[in-house]
Amino acid sequence: MHFDIQINGYEPTKDADYVNVAINAPPGYIIKFETFASGDRVHHMSLFGCTLPAYNTSFWKGHETCSGLSHILYAWARNAPSFQLPKDIAFSIGNEGDQIHYLVLQIHYAHAFEGNVKDFSGIKLHLSKNRPKYIAQVYDLDSNEKIPPGLNAAYINMSCYYHGKSTLHPIAFLSHTHRMGRLMSAFVKHSSNNQWEMIGKRNPQWPQLFQKIKKPLEIKNGDLIAAMCRFDSRNKTKFISMGHKADDEMCNFYIMFYRLADEPDPFPNGTYCDGNENPMIVRNEYPEKGTIMLPFHPEWEHSAHQRTKPFGILEEMKLKNLGKHAFGQISSIAFDSKGNIIIFHRGVKVSNANLFDKNNILFDKSPISGAAIIVAKENGDDMEFVEAFGENLFYVPSGIFIDSKDNYYTVDEGSHQVIKWQRFNSKFVAVLTLGEKFIPGSDTKHFCKPSAIAIAEKDGSIFVADGYCNNNRIIHFSKNGKFIGEFGESSPTFYGIKGRQLPDHRFNIPHDIVLYGEKIYVSGTENSQVQIYETSNYSKAPEIIRSQLFENVYAFDYSPG
Repeated sequence: MHFDIQINGYEPTKDADYVNVAINAPPGYIIKFETFASGDRVHHMSLFGCTLPAYNTSFWKGHETCSGLSHILYAWARNAPSFQLPKDIAFSIGNEGDQIHYLVLQIHYAHAFEGNVKDFSGIKLHLSKNRPKYIAQVYDLDSNEKIPPGLNAAYINMSCYYHGKSTLHPIAFLSHTHRMGRLMSAFVKHSSNNQWEMIGKRNPQWPQLFQKIKKPLEIKNGDLIAAMCRFDSRNKTKFISMGHKADDEMCNFYIMFYRLADEPDPFPNGTYCDGNENPMIVRNEYPEKGTIMLPFHPEWEHSAHQRTKPFGILEEMKLKNLGKHAFGQISSIAFDSKGNIIIFHRGVKVSNANLFDKNNILFDKSPISGAAIIVAKENGDDMEFVEAFGENLFYVPSGIFIDSKDNYYTVDEGSHQVIKWQRFNSKFVAVLTLGEKFIPGSDTKHFCKPSAIAIAEKDGSIFVADGYCNNNRIIHFSKNGKFIGEFGESSPTFYGIKGRQLPDHRFNIPHDIVLYGEKIYVSGTENSQVQIYETSNYSKAPEIIRSQLFENVYAFDYSPG
């Protein structure tokens, strides 16, 4: 089973905004943390297990999370991926004898949003009812020591002795700082032989994920657990505090470990270390390799980017007409090589359930008499009319695509056709037609109410979304209109539920498609996700994009980075 803990449409209105969501912890064992959030919106998220929440409500603002005992369960920042625990290891929540009766998700927004934008970020928790052999926990080392200014390498150290009877087995770690952090590492000094052993080392400017530890490790009674944060404070002129404000820093090293499930909790008072219990040993003995910078990975830092400006969308203009042309239902827009915006609209036709008969044949076969294509360009803060054309050519416009040579490709839901057009002087001429006019079908020469089109830049091949009438497919043609292949089939309605992942090559009305590189992105109107496939062999890529904002995704676009 699984369930979500998430913010329900929150709009931060100030910088360094902290909010909390609390729910009762259902009995079970967490085996996977699946995040749905973006570093553009959210600075970081932390999931706590509490005996009692800080307040007797499901939502509150501020830094407080738990009233009394708290356990950190998971943390996320900088577009980190989800985390699956190894077999037979899980976090215990809500069970008899557990200290965790509530879950509190804390979300930190670095900046206020702009415009009418709301956030629905959160974590999907995958739960098992079966008690595992091992119980997972997270040990948090953090420091409140101030960072001195003007240093290329300012070090902050943390350390605590472990006094529990259970043997701890670290399996993953996460390093968390703000913008000044350059390196974090952690070691255990074994009391049995006084040897130091590395737990992990990572650049906190990379995606802040729980990085799995490859070699087996053990922490036993009497061992010293130590960690270090390295900061770059060269551009600072005063000491920097640790804290929650925008200009503060943080120094947190999280160690995920497991222990035998039948053994008592080795941290009955909380799994944390908030100081430096033996500063002399750490200062004199901490291994040098834990302080040396890691190789530069600009691609990782790029994927972990966080906005320095407020996130949001501001409405600049709203248009109902251009020139003498009033817009009907706008079905699609595109841009030509000059940067002009091309608007494809339905004029007086209105798309609804009464357009087609029971055999999916259009009732009203008269074309749209007005210009269905409007061309405009930006002129300062305004939009300037350029031209209009496409009279008496279209029936129920759906999709439009313009390639790098300014060839127009239109999708007409009413005529069940896809047409390539070229401009010859003032004429708009069809040079390639796919599909039989007004005749729906599911073979390689017919469509049934197609909705979208995309053209491959490398070879000009054509991809068409043909999802209605139970077709549920993407069809691939050569640039000359020769059938190449298709993929997709109908999915049981069970998978149309919001957020439920569709099986491979199953669609619930694929309505829009976007090509980028060697991948094709497919959205469906009846499932809140975008599936990704390879254009070469139609195999499904491992990525999947889910939207917690909408149940029906009719259109989307891809923005690299």
